[in-house]
Amino acid sequence: MKHIKEELENLVEQIIGAKVVATSEAIEEADEARAAAEPELTKFTLPNAYDRHLVDFLQSEKEAFEGGETDDPLCSCANPYCSLKRGELPAVVRMNDDTETGIRQFREGHDGDARVLTDAREDWIEKGSEVKRHLEDTLSILRRATTAQEGDV
Repeated sequence: MKHIKEELENLVEQIIGAKVVATSEAIEEADEARAAAEPELTKFTLPNAYDRHLVDFLQSEKEAFEGGETDDPLCSCANPYCSLKRGELPAVVRMNDDTETGIRQFREGHDGDARVLTDAREDWIEKGSEVKRHLEDTLSILRRATTAQEGDV
């Protein structure tokens, strides 16, 4: 999941570089396009962003299940004390230096479908793709303006 954060940071760097040679009008238009991504972009660039997302997602899904908003249990195992069912990250995930490795280890030793972990991953990827699209649009605006400006010379 680190690759999504790295891709977004790379795009931000490219945007910063493109702003140096862009017109003030292009910068203003690009800033408006980037504003759509800003709240989610901030979440993606925080330290331990994916871990934070997992915790928030688990809690949200637990509340939705307990509130009757969804019929899908967070995990299909028979263990009533399952950490996922309590809306918590399993200890093996929390204690592992790499979250993805911890999730893989948890799944290997856990009976039942830990669907909430799959859903959280898909949600992360989906949100990251949306932020990436907004940043790519921003970069495109700046590059288009720079290309047009060079054509005027």
